[in-house]
Amino acid sequence: MDLEQEIDRFFAAKLISEFRFVRKCSWDVSYQSLLYLNLIRYCGGSTVGRLADILGIDKSTASRKVDALVRDGMVSKVRDDSDGRIHRLELTPEWSRMYDDDDVPYDRAVARMLSEFSEDEVSAVCRAMRIISEELEKG
Repeated sequence: MDLEQEIDRFFAAKLISEFRFVRKCSWDVSYQSLLYLNLIRYCGGSTVGRLADILGIDKSTASRKVDALVRDGMVSKVRDDSDGRIHRLELTPEWSRMYDDDDVPYDRAVARMLSEFSEDEVSAVCRAMRIISEELEKG
């Protein structure tokens, strides 16, 4: 088995899955909006400032995009319990459900790996995913 080829296959499948998700949405969603939605979903506790930092853009640009997502009913701003000045971004319940539905193949894959792999093999997969994530985060 060729590791690089399997990693390429994974990323291609993920990209195709993203486009399928957009097509399934009952709303007209741009790929840029999907990027923001993914970051809000998978980078827990996101704020406008954090999104701006992650994307390397001006906070006002991120703020305008988030405000549009709020107006479109995709994102909610929730006041932080520990610091009322901060607003955390969350997907609205409808969008959270759509993402939950879209996550079914991942849930199946995790369940399958947990049932088919030994603890050592699961640990190796986790280490491999961590390495990929760390290297992607470095840029």
